[in-house]
Amino acid sequence: MRNYVKALIAGILASATFLQGAAWLITRQNWAPFYSRAFIDPLAEPVGAHIPLIGLECAIGAVAGLIVWQLIRQSEAAGYYVAGILLSAVAAVVVVVVLTWVGLGPPVTDWVIRCEAVAVVGAVWGLGFTLFMQGFRHLP
Repeated sequence: MRNYVKALIAGILASATFLQGAAWLITRQNWAPFYSRAFIDPLAEPVGAHIPLIGLECAIGAVAGLIVWQLIRQSEAAGYYVAGILLSAVAAVVVVVVLTWVGLGPPVTDWVIRCEAVAVVGAVWGLGFTLFMQGFRHLP
């Protein structure tokens, strides 16, 4: 039971730190302008406008943390990190593809760049999740 709580917390922390950092870097460097959060202008809106979006991403990260933990918990050594990173990157791309196919996602423009950006953000989240879970292994 404690491992599930640790996975939830690791997913939230990875979303709040690693995912937000990757999204900021992609937006700041203009590598994928469609990934930006243009509807929230940091100079025009108060800081509180970011909280609902970050809260939603953290909630999704918590659920993703439970799923990823179930799939990688038996991995050892470098396979643990590789599995977490690759699984998270592929899962993020699959979610975007399915949402776009259903009609709920963003319009399909520059499809390859979009998938690359989402895969990078997913991989960074996976790295953060595995690092947090490794840190939590020593906790009771």
